[in-house]
Amino acid sequence: MTALKTTFIDQPALRLITAKSKAFPKGNAEAMNSIESQLPTLRGRKFYGLAYESEDGMDYYAGLVPKGEMEEYRFAELGFPIREIPGGRCVRVKLRDWGTKTDLIGPMFSTMIREHGVDTSRPQMEFYQGMSELHLLLPVSA
Repeated sequence: MTALKTTFIDQPALRLITAKSKAFPKGNAEAMNSIESQLPTLRGRKFYGLAYESEDGMDYYAGLVPKGEMEEYRFAELGFPIREIPGGRCVRVKLRDWGTKTDLIGPMFSTMIREHGVDTSRPQMEFYQGMSELHLLLPVSA
């Protein structure tokens, strides 16, 4: 893969409603759908994907930024864990029309890691800017 157009950003800390994928990567869409199906609309909502390295490969969590404490409480009552993700420096790559390019996500993260290293204390993240754009966020040391 050729060099990627990367940008350094300071990612703020996140508090997310999450659902764990049963099998990475095949179960990722199901995990996201389990959250989406609880919402009256997806408009204006912020969704993330979180990938943590584990002994089995990768653990993936779909994540939603809650609209407030009541929504967070409602999801927690339904069995959706709340995860706090520390903020910090990230390398970002934007992937346009990502829905038809999901096979590129893994190789793009691999290229980013090779070029910039990775802070394994934080998850690799996907920020869904709608169906048109996906931001791949790789945590790096400051």
